[in-house]
This record gives sequence, structure tokens and C-alpha cells, in this order.
Amino acid sequence: MARYIVIRLLWIIVVFLLLFVIIYFAASLAHLAFWQRSLPFREQLQISYEGFITFLDDLFFGTLEQEGRRETVMETFRKTAPVSLSIVGVGFLFTLAAGLFLGVMSAVYKNSFFDYVISTITLFFASIPAYLWVIGLMVMFAWTLGWLPGMYPVYAADMGTPPIDVQIIGMIIPVIALSFYPVATFAQLIRGEVIEQNTSDALLLAKAKGLSMRRALFKHSLPLSFLPILREIPNMFIFMLFNAFLVEVAYNVPGIARWFYHSVYMNVMDSGTFNIDPPVVVIVSLFYAALMLIMTLIVDLSYGLIDPRINMQGKK
Repeated sequence: MARYIVIRLLWIIVVFLLLFVIIYFAASLAHLAFWQRSLPFREQLQISYEGFITFLDDLFFGTLEQEGRRETVMETFRKTAPVSLSIVGVGFLFTLAAGLFLGVMSAVYKNSFFDYVISTITLFFASIPAYLWVIGLMVMFAWTLGWLPGMYPVYAADMGTPPIDVQIIGMIIPVIALSFYPVATFAQLIRGEVIEQNTSDALLLAKAKGLSMRRALFKHSLPLSFLPILREIPNMFIFMLFNAFLVEVAYNVPGIARWFYHSVYMNVMDSGTFNIDPPVVVIVSLFYAALMLIMTLIVDLSYGLIDPRINMQGKK
């Protein structure tokens, strides 16, 4: 297991470095293509190559204009990353818990009225994208009922960070909007896998010999159901990461998505124009790439924990 983890970590480092080079040249060339359209592509590529050291200096020490004050790129990243991580993390944990509960209950009470209600609700949730959910929740619970803030609560620079209770209230709408579709799809996956395991010949024979329903569910059905579902968890996490961009921008969350949005698009005299900022684009892209690589590694390691028969070394 230790050898497998070391090899995977080395591969993650290699992939991360390759992504760093690719994203840098893509962002730098896009920036040059917009501001220096007359230059041939070969000269733009040479400028990008020669400016790599300057880019690293801008990445770690370059300053940005952020809401009337100047900050380095890394300072802004350290302020915005926890906000985005908290929303995606809470939404991901809520998705796992709610999807597991709804899927198991729907499978246990298969073909009952309760099962039909859950299936209908999850189908409805899965049919509407996250950016429409956040707008609908804002209209209903913020602007109409006034129960929740219409935008994420952001204090002025001289007032500091909002209190924890204010931040939690501000997370309700984006977390719910971000979780509806993943909860629905995860519940449907759990339901199908648990029903398949409950109707397998081995489990039916065990039940005939006196195995209780609770023990059959928690000792056999759920662990076996998680093996095929685990490979979908990274996809679900990636889906939530990308949808968080739209949700955060729509709800004005002061996270990485809004920072990234303003680094590639700016308003100029009541109109918009692209203004690609390579350091911001690179650090945000690498941040999400690192999250996806780490999540994939965690899921791969989980196979051996759920089923000890799986050899992570790939040997017989």
C-alpha cells in the first residue's frame, strides 16, 4: 500500500507540473493575442517563453487591485480559497449524507408510496441545473419571503470578516443550489445498487437462513454497493466544483469563482471586455486541478478499505 501511494503521489506531481506549463502558456498566449493581435504567433510564443521567470514573480509577489486596496496574488488566493472550499465541501458532505439516506430508504421500501415520492422528487431535482436553482432560491427565500440574504454577506474592508453565524446563513442558498442535482443522481445510484445487492442469490440465501434485514443491509448490501459507486464520486465532486463557479458568481460569493471571473472579464464604460490575467488564471486552474487529483487518489485508496480483497499493488 505504501509503495502504491508513493507512486500515485509522484504521478500527481508530474501531472501537476505538466498542467502548470500547459495552463501558463495557454493563459499567456491568450493574454498576448488579445492585447497584441498584430504579433505573429511565433513571437507571442517566444514572449511567453522568455517571460516565464517574470510570471513566477508576478504569481507570488505581484499585486492586484482588489476592491480599492492592493494585494498580492497569493494573499487574494488565501482569502478566497477557503470561502469556495467551505461551500463545495459542505455541499459535497450534504450530498453524500442526503443521497445515501434517500437512496437506502427508497431501496428498502421499493415500489412503495415512499419510494415513488422519493423517485419523483429526485427526478425533479435532477432536471434543473444549479444556476437556475440558485436564482429560484434567491427569488423565493430572499427577495419574496425575506428569510435569507439576497446576496452573500460581504463586509467592507474596514469592517473585517463577517461573523461565523452570518457566513453560515450566507452559505445556505449556494450549498442547497449546488447539492440538488448531485443528491438526486447519487440517491438514484444508491437505490439501484442496493436493490441489486438485496436481490442477489447469495443474499437471498442468507436471508432464508435467518440473516436479519438490518445486518443484511449494513453488513453486506451497502459495502458491496459502494464499490461500483465509488468511481462516480470523483465525477460528482468535479461536477460540483464546476457548478460552484456559476453559483458563486450568481450569488456574489467572495470566493475563487468571482475572483477568476473578474480576472478574465471586466466592465469598461457600461460594456464588457476580456482581460485575461495569467497569474490568476494559472493559480485558480491549478487549485481546482489539485483538488480533483487528490479526490481521485482518496477514492482509489478507499477501494482497499471497503473491500480488503482488492490488492492495490496490482499483483495476484
